[in-house]
Amino acid sequence: MRVEDEAADLVRLVATACGEPHPTGVRGLLWLADHPSLVYAYDEPEAVACGIVELANYTTRMLDPGGAARLPHTLTVEGAHRMAHALGYPLPLDTVEAWCSDGVISVERLQQKLLHLPI
Repeated sequence: MRVEDEAADLVRLVATACGEPHPTGVRGLLWLADHPSLVYAYDEPEAVACGIVELANYTTRMLDPGGAARLPHTLTVEGAHRMAHALGYPLPLDTVEAWCSDGVISVERLQQKLLHLPI
């Protein structure tokens, strides 16, 4: 599943759980990025909620047709850890930290690492 599809599924999940109407597709991702309080109201641990918001923000930047949105995007160790949790990978923080260089990791590298984990 593509990252944007995964994020769109999270938009639907969070909005439905909160009883909120929401748009779909890219507009849905922008909607979620603009309504982080709804994510925090959803019955999930705060770290996962943070990861969902980060994922939505990242995905909307990647889908933006403007050139600046396509610059490489990096996450801190904590941000990468939250994103991994949001995507369903409850990894220890030290595992994610080992993947980082100078305390940051590109989203693309994080995705590659997660895809190669055993299921």
